Amino acid sequence: MDESELWQTVRRLGEKSEGRTIVDVGAYLGATSAWFLRNFPRAHVYPFEPDPRSYDRLRGNVEGVARAHPSDVALSSAKGEAVFNLGTQGFISSLYSREEERRRYYRRDFTMVDRVPVKTDTLDNLFHEMTIDVLKLDTQGAELDILRGGEGLLKRGAVSIIVTEFFFIQHYAGVPLLDSVWSYLRQFGYEIYNLFKGSQAANGQIRYGDAIFVSPGFRHTVIDAVPDEE
Repeated sequence: MDESELWQTVRRLGEKSEGRTIVDVGAYLGATSAWFLRNFPRAHVYPFEPDPRSYDRLRGNVEGVARAHPSDVALSSAKGEAVFNLGTQGFISSLYSREEERRRYYRRDFTMVDRVPVKTDTLDNLFHEMTIDVLKLDTQGAELDILRGGEGLLKRGAVSIIVTEFFFIQHYAGVPLLDSVWSYLRQFGYEIYNLFKGSQAANGQIRYGDAIFVSPGFRHTVIDAVPDEE
């Protein structure tokens, strides 16, 4: 995995946290989980990947690594069951179906080919007595649902760094966009540390990006511990 500006920033911030618990939601084949394991040698990494095709490869890629704890559960806002949409490529699979009523902002061949039942669970259920140093979300639209399932953790500032993909415009039907994610996190004192833009569509529309949010505690002890601007 190439270390872009985003991941350079994640590494730098992560090194200033405890670096013991990292949750990788939407782990796909495990490249990001492997990056976390390599760069944070004390961390236990929890990769989540509900696409059964991708999960088999993910599990094989981290097999034998004691600090990796893969799961095929789909994290969401509630514990239960859901229908998961399988894409032509595993990295576009989602709990949300494709947007088909408006202009198409995704490749013509990046469509859904099947639907399968999956188990769902929440961050609060699985990590309620823990603190999470880095929470990475790349779930093709389900990021806000997952954060809602971690409300208890967010209320106590127990997630230091959140790295999340977001959409500027609809790619999946009804998915929350950046403003919804930002507004939700702000009520718990989380603010954006940095934004990283993704690609543009043929009409110039910015499509998606990644954001890093930090907890109030991490901001106080790390980010704002740096002297004021001159």
